Amino acid sequence: MGGRTLSAKSTCIPRKGHQGKQLDRPRRWIGHIESNREYLDSSRSGGGWRWWPLADVVNVDSKILIPDGTRESLPEDFDAVELKAVQIGVGLTAVIAFFHLTKLATRHLDDVWHAKHEPTIVIRRGRPRAEDRMWAAFRATQEARRALHDTAREWMSKRCPGFFADHQEPQPLADLLLMDQFDPTKGDRIGQGFSAALRAIGFTENVLHRTSPDLPKLLLSQADSRLCPALEGRRTWGLWGNWREISSIPTLLDGYGENAKRAIAYWADSRIRHFLVTLSVSDFLSVTEGEYAEMRDRAKVRHGAFRLKQLNYLRRKFLTISLDLTTVASDVDQFWKRTWRDQEEAEFTLDYAPWIVENDEREGRARFTPVSVNDELRERQESWFKRLLIADRDYRDILSTVASLGASADAVKVSRIALWAAVASLAVASVTLLVTEAKKETFLHLIVSWLSSISA
Repeated sequence: MGGRTLSAKSTCIPRKGHQGKQLDRPRRWIGHIESNREYLDSSRSGGGWRWWPLADVVNVDSKILIPDGTRESLPEDFDAVELKAVQIGVGLTAVIAFFHLTKLATRHLDDVWHAKHEPTIVIRRGRPRAEDRMWAAFRATQEARRALHDTAREWMSKRCPGFFADHQEPQPLADLLLMDQFDPTKGDRIGQGFSAALRAIGFTENVLHRTSPDLPKLLLSQADSRLCPALEGRRTWGLWGNWREISSIPTLLDGYGENAKRAIAYWADSRIRHFLVTLSVSDFLSVTEGEYAEMRDRAKVRHGAFRLKQLNYLRRKFLTISLDLTTVASDVDQFWKRTWRDQEEAEFTLDYAPWIVENDEREGRARFTPVSVNDELRERQESWFKRLLIADRDYRDILSTVASLGASADAVKVSRIALWAAVASLAVASVTLLVTEAKKETFLHLIVSWLSSISA
């Protein structure tokens, strides 16, 4: 098959004001004399750049030379990481990382697939499962691809934490895989034998194709965790195609360097980054909706048993989510209503594969109308934001009511405690008074005398 992973991209939405000191410095070689803090402040005031190079981190052992790059120890699979910031509105900044893989890492996926695999027993969730050679090859190859994703995401979580890292969720990621022989964009019906090879690396879509005129000879596919369980492709996308077909397009890669495969990676990176940010907004909404559901379920389960500490936890968590949601909703609305369109922003279309279209035409069936993926994402996000904002308003009212009732209940509890404390204080004071004034004429003296006479 000859598939090789050349690059991976990951994106995160950073916490406001979070900037690594080592990365916050001017880059004079490329003409950027301002620091990242100055770029960020300018962009969030509404008059700055729509995107800018954030930093370039090069492995200490790498031979790659990037002007103004920072040398530090990276995971062994990476030669360098290029970070770019994309400003959405005035309050939301997305950070996109472009990972350069080492030569060994680019061949690892292909080497694992072509290695000799033996039947094995796998112990994962549930009962032990026996795998024959084919299923063992599937699992090992998918795990090899996932290992690169996990390493990239872990580096982003530590070096550039943001919304997804705060919620312990995987960042949206897209990698580029180029074939030596097979060209998926031709749309031929894939035979059973070769479909196994594609399943091994996580590409199982043979009916629907996502294509873009901005990325000719490439398909955009999402990993199916049901068919590729070892890959666990949540928020995992892949650009894949034949590198010879892409490099043969006249003038397409001019200005990207002499290394064809690395040039394709740079070219794809420049056109997919803004679309990946759009996908990240949908993932942000998905995580936010899950957080609201978790708070609702927690409140339902613990109804009647809430303490002040738990109530304060819900209030703090709700405040954070509510602020994020309202801010991002406003910023994304401005982003969708913008009058400009970045010339390198890819527009994707969802359509049936050519072999399906040919069958429909041959049998006289109506042609399926292609769907704009970008427009569909926009409509879905607008509806999603409206639904979550309504839920946010309802939760705010409920939480305010619960807080008021909780405060009243706490006041009653405090008053009861104060009453019992007063009773206890009165009892202690009474005993003290009786003991200190036990004279002959006192009632206490008479009782003591009577008890003494009885005992005698």
